[in-house]
Amino acid sequence: MNEMKQRGRTRRPKKRARTHQRSMFAISVVLVLLICVLAANGMSLKAKEQQFVAREEKLEEQIKQEKARTAQIEEMEKYADTDAFVEEIAREKLHLVHKNEIIFKAK
Repeated sequence: MNEMKQRGRTRRPKKRARTHQRSMFAISVVLVLLICVLAANGMSLKAKEQQFVAREEKLEEQIKQEKARTAQIEEMEKYADTDAFVEEIAREKLHLVHKNEIIFKAK
């Protein structure tokens, strides 16, 4: 009877060892898959980041251009308030001249 108890005791730890190995293998597989998924997501995020950086640079360049354009428009507004601008427009668009000017026409 004593021998039977010993046999049963030796078999149980082997069975536990097998289930333990299987569970460790399953956990290892899950961890490897998780690492692969995270690596793939990391790569896609890196690509998106590069796209956003390029877009940001493009938008910053557009902002520079618009600021330059705004400055140019402000200068034009200041010039439009001067008498020189009014005189220029009167000469070009309305073909007006000063009283003491002589006009020469080509034949």
